[in-house]
Amino acid sequence: MQISARNYNSDPMETFERILVACGPDVANHVRPGTAAETAARMLWIEAGGNVDQFVRWLKRYLAGDQPEYILGWQLFDGVRYHADRRAYIAQDDSLAFLDRLVAEAQRLVVLRRRALRICEVGVGGGAFLCALSRRCAAAALPVLDWLGLDIDGAALNVAAINCEMAQLRVRLIESDILAELETDAAPDMIFAYPPWGNRFAPGDRFTGTEWELFHRALPQISCYVVGGETRVHEEILEQAHRRFPGSEVHIFNDYLPQSEIDRVLALHPNLMVEPCGPSMTAFAKRG
Repeated sequence: MQISARNYNSDPMETFERILVACGPDVANHVRPGTAAETAARMLWIEAGGNVDQFVRWLKRYLAGDQPEYILGWQLFDGVRYHADRRAYIAQDDSLAFLDRLVAEAQRLVVLRRRALRICEVGVGGGAFLCALSRRCAAAALPVLDWLGLDIDGAALNVAAINCEMAQLRVRLIESDILAELETDAAPDMIFAYPPWGNRFAPGDRFTGTEWELFHRALPQISCYVVGGETRVHEEILEQAHRRFPGSEVHIFNDYLPQSEIDRVLALHPNLMVEPCGPSMTAFAKRG
């Protein structure tokens, strides 16, 4: 694809439209107005700074399934830039309501326990969510004694270390399958998670055939897909927390779980509640 900046005038918006036309009908049809693809393409164009050749290279990568955050090396979450690369999941804005909820829960816990808290994220990934929570807790003057980030993927923890250092967050990052490697004498006051719920081995996986399929296949697979059913990780978190840290509160973002799965988990854990988390999502909650 031979496209040169000298073929276009200096209006960046008009240039963007004309480049898409010049790339051919396949590209223009995919990057339609109002779609996620258009948002991503405009983001790449802005970051290319008028360099058409650079933009076209990035656009080809995006259309092949690469994600803008991985292409650019950063992601924006809760208004802050964090390092991003293929080793770690890209935090999504649909979890911001969960962030709000956790701050409120931390405020309640500080009053209840009358001391600084120990807060643990299971599946910390690249650390953007944990950093955002720590920033909000600091803004609310909430005392936190210890931040813990657990993940089964050691490569993702290396990304989390970069982001936590940039955020000046003192945190213990532990490679662990759920809570298995966390010492029982370091019981968290709050355990929270935003677990994966896809199952690519199951017939009719809800990512298949949607615009989310390419997105999820571009991410670390263990952060998106689980073996054993959509709520397998949710259940393991609840089981391990109940067995090893019975005094800890547990909060799990349900994302897009079907009601039938939510009801099944509730039946297995009588002390569990489901509470609103944003306009259309919920979270499991087990209070200590």
